[in-house]
Amino acid sequence: MKKYTHEKAHEEIDYIFKTLLPQRGMAERPEQIRLCHSILDAMLDGSIALCDAGTGIGKTFAYLTAGILHGKCRAAEGKPQRPILISTSSIALQSAIQKEYLPLLSSVLLSEGLISAPIEAVIRKGKAHYACDARLERRVRQVEGSHKNPAARQALHTAWHVLDLDQLSGMSSYDRERICVPKRCNCRRKDCRYRCFLDACQSGQYTVQVCNHNLLLADLIHRSQKKKPILPDSAAIIIDEAHKLPETARQMFGVTLNAQDFAELIRSLHVERYVLAAELLSEAVVPLTEKLSVPVEEGAGFDAYQMFLERPHQILTVICRQLEGLLTRETWRLLSAVASTVSLFYLGNPEMIFYAADDDHGGAMLCGTVSELAAQLQTTLWRQDQPIILTSGTLAVGKDFSRFRTATGLTGERSVTETVCPSPFDYQHNCLLYLPPDPIPLDAADYYDRLAAQIRQLAAAS
Repeated sequence: MKKYTHEKAHEEIDYIFKTLLPQRGMAERPEQIRLCHSILDAMLDGSIALCDAGTGIGKTFAYLTAGILHGKCRAAEGKPQRPILISTSSIALQSAIQKEYLPLLSSVLLSEGLISAPIEAVIRKGKAHYACDARLERRVRQVEGSHKNPAARQALHTAWHVLDLDQLSGMSSYDRERICVPKRCNCRRKDCRYRCFLDACQSGQYTVQVCNHNLLLADLIHRSQKKKPILPDSAAIIIDEAHKLPETARQMFGVTLNAQDFAELIRSLHVERYVLAAELLSEAVVPLTEKLSVPVEEGAGFDAYQMFLERPHQILTVICRQLEGLLTRETWRLLSAVASTVSLFYLGNPEMIFYAADDDHGGAMLCGTVSELAAQLQTTLWRQDQPIILTSGTLAVGKDFSRFRTATGLTGERSVTETVCPSPFDYQHNCLLYLPPDPIPLDAADYYDRLAAQIRQLAAAS
């Protein structure tokens, strides 16, 4: 039997994209094929690849195909079996990789004998997304005979059959916090579903493991601190939507604070019957949470929020002193975390940068991050041994990646390749730039109403 070579892998790329996928109704895209060859080369060389892939290229199929063929090369060379780790910032893309892209590609390759078994993928999340059987059992006992909302009670019972809490509806955030896997998990149950899930993820069952940028960076931080890794050792790391990596890194290497953090703490204090503390804190944070409830205003700096931190800082200091040793472990941990974060933002730290950014709930959040982000990424990400593929539609300016490379500290320790694949869409002849003849003043009270009216007119015209 002929040994599977690098040349053979590149031949199979052409066969897959020029013959097999078009037979299934997919168009042949030259830039997609070129991108796949570039990614495979980087993987085989063990290098870092920056890939700017325009809209419509089909980059997901490109990097999945390259990753699978890279795995075949590793197997032929007698290297240990390791999964491909794909990091994205979009839940929708994570789900699509697992349920659409990979099953289709796996089916095509299997039917042609290019792989010998179906390729499976698993989505990895942080501990707080999964049910802890021991804590769930304890919580169910606590609500027995109570007047708990029927939907919330049903959600608790359903959790016995659903490990991923994101798939449950009707569960309160309070219940979720009480039954999720804690940060320090010391479970010794042999039938623990979460432990069984982790064992399956480590077993080699899944060729592809998908996570978000936060979990990827959390794993890298653990490794840099010589802690137990969260994710398995991988054959290659693929970072899709890589333009969001710097912002995620700023958050992961620092701290954040939003209105939901206060709401959760106040709710926990009420539940534990410390009503006066909850009401004092609720009153103290009103000006700050009102400002955090809306997106960051253009030009607004951190100072616009810092002025509202003094009173919450004072009240939290008093609450911590008065309630130490009286709260449950979960609520005390939450109180300590919020209090220390508020203190950091109020008092400042010369080694950190503080700023305000839009959050995922339609409001704003306060962020504090290390000033040397590039150095942090050099220590955690770029010194990994395996190949790293970064792709997005907005990594380069024209064909220049220098802005992204400078921001992320990707300045020379390892070999880096650069690939730009323009979009196949003919924007030059199929797009128009509309400039309103009577521009709306940005400070107009009805700016957004008038802007929406113009957008409606454009939508109707097109």
